[in-house]
Amino acid sequence: MPGRRQALFVLFALSSAACGSGGGSAGGEGPTPNAAAAPTVQISASPAQVASGESSWISWSTTNATACEASGAWLGAQPVSGSYRTGPLTAATTFNLSCNGAGGGAVGRVTVAIGAPGQTDTAPSVALKAVQGSVPLNGAAELTWAAPDAKSCVASGGWSGSRANKGSQRIAGLRADTTFNLVCQGEGGTGVAMTEVVLQRATLRWGAPSVAPKGYRIFWGKRSGQPEHSILISNPSVRERIIELPGPGTYYFVMAVLNAQGGESGRSNQVSKIIPA
Repeated sequence: MPGRRQALFVLFALSSAACGSGGGSAGGEGPTPNAAAAPTVQISASPAQVASGESSWISWSTTNATACEASGAWLGAQPVSGSYRTGPLTAATTFNLSCNGAGGGAVGRVTVAIGAPGQTDTAPSVALKAVQGSVPLNGAAELTWAAPDAKSCVASGGWSGSRANKGSQRIAGLRADTTFNLVCQGEGGTGVAMTEVVLQRATLRWGAPSVAPKGYRIFWGKRSGQPEHSILISNPSVRERIIELPGPGTYYFVMAVLNAQGGESGRSNQVSKIIPA
């Protein structure tokens, strides 16, 4: 078997909940079982409700995490703990933070609501939940909501139209990550809630390796360093591959460059994606 090789190109897993988990191991060496503790994410907003045009502070901390990635209303790599000042907000806004460690991944999210000053205690309370946080392509999600003090509610985003102040609805045929919003009016003001349903898939993209490839092989699975599946890509000009995933969980991906003899010339870094339940 060949010895350890240098990673020859960079692999990206694109999603609202994807981030790299460090340099990838090279081909030919046996994996080490992952017994590390799973990471946790705590995230909050202060204040949790602001007047239209004002800002809030997002603060977070983690345990057992080595890398974090922001998505939703903010983007990019973040430290494993810190704070972030938002720009002016004019609508209810959700901030997602996905963090990975040796023991897997975790996701935290917080929503900053919009309301007039002094209306925090009197605006109607709105709760909106997706029973399924993720679905397969063309799958269906069940939404439930309750706003007992609201006189009217209007849906937007992945659904639309007027809604009663309590109910449930099945949304079928989802073909992309989808955000559902619900804005409810009451005597004390406006209440807002949102939830997101993501597809159970990973979109992998990569740059050209430092050696001329004859093809690629993607290794992936639920165990870091122990891939259960592989996919052969015989076209060396391909730079993207969508993988449909079998359900919720944390998935790990690494790619190998193939030479003319079908052997590996090197591997990429490892990346991961969290699919919520």
